[in-house]
Amino acid sequence: KMYDKYELEYDLANNKGKDDVLTAKGIEAVESGLKSKLDRLLSLQKQEDDLNKELEVAVMVVHTFSDGEIIIGTRPMNSLEKAAINKTIKEIRAEISKIEGDYAPTKTDLTTNPTTIKIEWEK
Repeated sequence: KMYDKYELEYDLANNKGKDDVLTAKGIEAVESGLKSKLDRLLSLQKQEDDLNKELEVAVMVVHTFSDGEIIIGTRPMNSLEKAAINKTIKEIRAEISKIEGDYAPTKTDLTTNPTTIKIEWEK
């Protein structure tokens, strides 16, 4: 009976120690993982700026492998790549607008009048 009592006390103390460590790690992860609204806005703005710079340069870096060596070169950006970057910039701007809460409300027409269309079939 004494053994069971000591074993139970040991397990409780051991589990409490583990729980304390897990709680401390959880708090640390939350504190370091959560970004403030300003941090998220700055990060998105930096992404947008970087993409705009890529569009201004309009050059892609190309890596080719020849005779056992890697050759780094450049080529002009094609229209599909430019379109993809423009789409990403548009999505980033939409996300910034959502965070700031200044996106336009959806427009709905509340004054629609139902009309009946009569169709006559000729035989």
